[in-house]
Amino acid sequence: MGVGIINFVFAIPAFYLIDTFGRRNLLLVTFPFLALFQLLNAVAFELGQKTPGRSHLIIAGLYLFAIAYSPGEGPVPFVCISRSTRLCSKDTDSLTCCRSTLQRACHCTYAISVRSISSHLSNHPY
Repeated sequence: MGVGIINFVFAIPAFYLIDTFGRRNLLLVTFPFLALFQLLNAVAFELGQKTPGRSHLIIAGLYLFAIAYSPGEGPVPFVCISRSTRLCSKDTDSLTCCRSTLQRACHCTYAISVRSISSHLSNHPY
């Protein structure tokens, strides 16, 4: 729930920044931070299990990645989908929106059920 709240809160400035600062500039500013926080997570995961503060570093890296993702890469695909269709085909654009919503629902269902699926597979005899 923490990542969802972070994603929601930090995506709100993007609605203003997309129109004033531009999508491309917003992406160019946030991508280096995404790479930096992914590197932080990679380093944190490579630390030994007994390293003090390892779990705090992993959680901080994940939250910082979510903070950098939300205003940059987060809302941009939806804006691009809405502006990429011609005016005469806006009816089919609603199908694109429905398809995107269905895809997100499938991702959510997978995210909820992945733990039970993986525990079931790990107990399998082969």
